[in-house]
Amino acid sequence: MPNRFTATEKWERPWFRDLPTEYKMLWIYLCDNCDQAGVWYIDMKLACFQIGSDVSIEMALELFTGRVVVLPCGKRWHIPDFIPFQYGVGAEVLTVKSTFHRGALNAMIRAGLPITKEQSDCLAEGSVKGFGKPLQSLKKGLPKALGLGLGLGLGKDKGGVGGGFTPPTIVEVTAYCQERGKGIDPEAWLAHYQANGWRVGRAGHPMRNWKAAVVTWEKNSSKTVTPGQPGKPTEYKTNAEFYAAHGIKLAE
Repeated sequence: MPNRFTATEKWERPWFRDLPTEYKMLWIYLCDNCDQAGVWYIDMKLACFQIGSDVSIEMALELFTGRVVVLPCGKRWHIPDFIPFQYGVGAEVLTVKSTFHRGALNAMIRAGLPITKEQSDCLAEGSVKGFGKPLQSLKKGLPKALGLGLGLGLGKDKGGVGGGFTPPTIVEVTAYCQERGKGIDPEAWLAHYQANGWRVGRAGHPMRNWKAAVVTWEKNSSKTVTPGQPGKPTEYKTNAEFYAAHGIKLAE
């Protein structure tokens, strides 16, 4: 777990001061164990074990109203103020020029949080404006076994890969799926082909064009398109718009 800033003044804030002790511990646990974008994959059983007290999801959401929100998937919580506090800027200002910011942007993509078109384009192209060369840290330097586990899709399993074919990263797949707007889950797509050794078709031929494989996946998953908005996913410029669209109120 990386080092993080902590808000020492929270002990003087009425909302935190009035929390039951076990929920003070839960809040600290969430801030320490969420990912780089402030997203926590709900595991209350583990949280209770770690803090040494029993707490409930329902009571936590009531006490943390506006400070923790449940993402639409229902399996993750998000701390909206995490990015501004840790990075000193809003999510829409994060830049791929910063190693720390890139980690947060990738975490936002995994959680389905909105990023700007410029951020998405830079990540997908693997380049930084003004530097004129790929961000090598996004494409190499990690052991193969870590690729899927980190959710970055960087592990390149060469089994079954056709000559000259380079498996895409999760950033590239996400950008292409968003561009096509057919409602495809890029993580599910990537996990499937990483698991089968990048093979396609009933005969299991080595993949040579991953974008073509995405199109085929779309045809086989056409029912996942959002009713009434075929091929046109909703775009949000900021996290505030994202939450407003889902009826989520944040703390003042």
